[in-house]
Amino acid sequence: MTMDNLKDKSLENLMDDLNHSQNTYNELVYNHSIAPLEKSHTIKISRRDIARLKTEIRRRELSIESNTVNRDRILERRRKGK
Repeated sequence: MTMDNLKDKSLENLMDDLNHSQNTYNELVYNHSIAPLEKSHTIKISRRDIARLKTEIRRRELSIESNTVNRDRILERRRKGK
């Protein structure tokens, strides 16, 4: 999973992927605590995928917020000028 792939997905798909990745991560950690995994690095990869998903979701949230904040600032400046 790369950041380029994430940019093409909708927010709803990102949330679904995040939920699935977190469930997979929890299963991996649980299974690893019972018996060592054959490929223990999959835990690390899963954790990084979760971080990538959360980063992309947060980036989109901030871009939406900044657009509304910028619009509000522009409207305030226009009102002060009148």
